[in-house]
Amino acid sequence: MDIKDILVPLHPHRDDRAACGFAARLAAVHGARVLGLCLTPLPELEVEDCYAMGAAAAHEVMSRMEREKEAVRAKAEAAFHAAMAACDSDWDVTDPGELTAETALRARVQDLVVLTRPATPDGHDLRLAECLIRLGGTPCVMVPPEWDPRAPVDHVAVAWNGSRQAKRAMDDALPLLKAADRVSVVLLGHADSLPAPHQGLIDHLRRKGVNADIEFVPKGRDTVGVALLRWCGGHCVDLLVMGAFGHTPQTERWLGGTTWTALTSAHLPVLMSC
Repeated sequence: MDIKDILVPLHPHRDDRAACGFAARLAAVHGARVLGLCLTPLPELEVEDCYAMGAAAAHEVMSRMEREKEAVRAKAEAAFHAAMAACDSDWDVTDPGELTAETALRARVQDLVVLTRPATPDGHDLRLAECLIRLGGTPCVMVPPEWDPRAPVDHVAVAWNGSRQAKRAMDDALPLLKAADRVSVVLLGHADSLPAPHQGLIDHLRRKGVNADIEFVPKGRDTVGVALLRWCGGHCVDLLVMGAFGHTPQTERWLGGTTWTALTSAHLPVLMSC
């Protein structure tokens, strides 16, 4: 897969500079176009607006809300174009209150989605991220809001457990693996306790132009997600590649699966596919 079209969903009231910077770096490396998609939330009335009486007062409330919306949207658009100054970019705006499933449909004509990692374990941002990963059919990169947008993607780690989702994520990330200086295939556990064909995987990647090393990471008492993120933090990883939703989203939420851990607490960009 070539990376030629990158979608960046943006919220006008959120700091998306890290996601925009990450997308801009990828666009420069791969010669891609970046589409900034401004998500338009439903308007929120102030308490005093509810007491507007008559057509003129209602019109004034609606006009003020529209002016405020346009001002916020214009500020988000200016920040986006500033981040994309060195690459090809375009801008689009959703209808107010667009459903997450509708936004996911937009991802199907893109090669990659880059968005800000949800800041809280609930709310619209998390629902959108889950929907894009599960229904968009396009790999998604979650970028922490505190990530330095100037940071290169030199060291990529691939979380491998032999699952269909892990295979899909690895294949989706192939252009990024080829461009990286170092690729680590990370397996949780000890070499003698893991049945996966490790050497065959390394040979397979080498034939695709990727020189990778196997890293066996003891899980200990940590969950898989925590162990992966801790290893990445200790080895200067710039991007983690992993399969998503090996369990249902409900199970991930209730039991704290690896996808949930990465979605809510990853300290580095994470590419997810399922």
